[in-house]
Amino acid sequence: MSKTLDFFIDEFDKLNNVEEQETLLDILKRKLVENRRRQMKKEADQSTKDYHAGKCKSWNAKDIFGDK
Repeated sequence: MSKTLDFFIDEFDKLNNVEEQETLLDILKRKLVENRRRQMKKEADQSTKDYHAGKCKSWNAKDIFGDK
């Protein structure tokens, strides 16, 4: 594990009680969700730009799955 993660784990263990640890976990989970949403929006925006720029190829089921 990296030194940064080790540091945060040690600091987590230093919190005074379980309630503080739970509060911190809740905050971190919300931040993670926000970060994931931002990343998904960034990827969606890029996909839209690529589509409008003609960088996307059309596919149909036969192209994807072939003859079966």
